[in-house]
Amino acid sequence: RFEVEWALFDFLFAYERCAHQARDSSGEGQRLLDAVRSLIVASLPKAIDVEALAAEYGMSRSHFSHFFRACTGLTPAHFATQVRIHEAARLLLGSHAPLKQIALTCGFPNPSHFCKIFRQLHHMSPASYRQAMG
Repeated sequence: RFEVEWALFDFLFAYERCAHQARDSSGEGQRLLDAVRSLIVASLPKAIDVEALAAEYGMSRSHFSHFFRACTGLTPAHFATQVRIHEAARLLLGSHAPLKQIALTCGFPNPSHFCKIFRQLHHMSPASYRQAMG
């Protein structure tokens, strides 16, 4: 059951990427996503906020948010959360670290907040995810 759900998630993610690339023939949106993803992962365990991302690009928070959404179709905050959850999912499958450690490593203030956000994006708890996918 989870394999089908995971395959659908991958398909939708790939479809969104193709749709964004079609709208952004210059590739600027994908380059922006890759650069911001790198900044987010490099800043872990500290959760980078939109203000810090905007400062990296020499823009105001508002201008960067509009620019990012126009290029990618996503809000910077939502994308940052997705990246942190993706990193957490990678750690869940690649290690036996406790949830508390993974939550803190990925910039979540506590395990219960991490579990809540993880469940919203993956429709299962981190422990269930680890058991089903690992």
